[in-house]
Amino acid sequence: MKTLCRYVKNNNPSCCITLIKKNKLLASRVCYRSWLYLALLICYPADAILSNKTSIIHGRYPEVSGTVYLLHPNGTPVRNGDILSLLDRPIQFTVSDKVGNVQLSDADGDVGLSAVVETRRNIPMIHWHHKDVGLSDDEKLLSFVAAKAEGKEYQVTLHTFLLASSTSGIPNQKWYRTSRTYSLQVSQTYIKNIVITNSRKNADGTETHDMEITVTDHYQKPIADQPVQIMTSNRSHIGEVGSNAASGYILNRDLNILTVKSGIKTDRSGKIRITVTNTLLGKSRVSASLNNGHHQSKELNFTGRLNKIHRNRITFLRPKLHSEELPSNRYHSPHIVDGEEWAKYLKDSGIRKFCAPGRIPTENEFKHLHDEFSPNVKQKIGWPVNQPYWVISSENGELKLYNLDSGTINNTPSKRAKALISCIE
Repeated sequence: MKTLCRYVKNNNPSCCITLIKKNKLLASRVCYRSWLYLALLICYPADAILSNKTSIIHGRYPEVSGTVYLLHPNGTPVRNGDILSLLDRPIQFTVSDKVGNVQLSDADGDVGLSAVVETRRNIPMIHWHHKDVGLSDDEKLLSFVAAKAEGKEYQVTLHTFLLASSTSGIPNQKWYRTSRTYSLQVSQTYIKNIVITNSRKNADGTETHDMEITVTDHYQKPIADQPVQIMTSNRSHIGEVGSNAASGYILNRDLNILTVKSGIKTDRSGKIRITVTNTLLGKSRVSASLNNGHHQSKELNFTGRLNKIHRNRITFLRPKLHSEELPSNRYHSPHIVDGEEWAKYLKDSGIRKFCAPGRIPTENEFKHLHDEFSPNVKQKIGWPVNQPYWVISSENGELKLYNLDSGTINNTPSKRAKALISCIE
């Protein structure tokens, strides 16, 4: 056995190799070739170790550590504590090809160190657990809303590999297993907005407030097929519009002054469209509630203007608003009642013609109207009632003033008196 070494500065050996003589017939020709091989041999790094028996270089692997990242379906990195969209599916989450806080080292001093994350399909493993129960492969295919996972918390563990490489060492690559765990929560649903398309409507049972209710998740994404309970006050009636109309399982009941309607679900755009009507004057509040307790409400204003009142085969027409009268009629003037401008007419303007082809009611006809709706006449018919109306004397046809609220009559109004008119068809 013979050891041959190559020396460098300070007489330190940079590389040695041991030759083993296996028989006594080792000729000089063999020795010559061995020296030739040594002359061609380039050895690095300096501290590499050669086996006495196999001549295999025993260098050390490069090492790496770092942080791997899970990605949302939209490609943004997941952060611990993130809220997940209800529309996402676990199968859509992937592994980033970037490494954070990377640390590379090589005990042999090799150069050109780098790290790569294993992202090939089916190699990284992403485990989802809710209360220590893992999701099956089939469950990972479902969206969180389809899985009824609203508000649930998940522990998500990512297992993958980091490849450490060098450009000079032998060996120059090694895979290292790494993992990371996240605590994540699925979003809840929210009433994003209630839009009212009309500010005021008549409480005549036919004019409607049109309303649109939108349900979203934390990221303002509309959520379909979400049940919403609608509640209104002041005995408002709820009607449905469009494809969200429920079939067969609506609960619509009156609770004193409340109306509750359940079983309506959001459409594909996360919306519910309803109409609200009323036959009572005043403000009604509409509230939309979700199963998780989130709710939002808006106030509706029903002015209560019944356009017509049919009593005893007589039809009384609603008094005109100032905006409904012809501008050329200079015999009327606006009078504000409850924030609205109503038209009042002068006694000496020939007011009988304003009801043509109808007529002005008699005092007895108006008295019957008052008696039937009293008390709370205004709440029941929605007209200005604590105001004078022109009526005709049942005896001599003279013009009189009748207060629809109190039922009192002014038999001798002045020439400059002004009053509302409810004509009879």
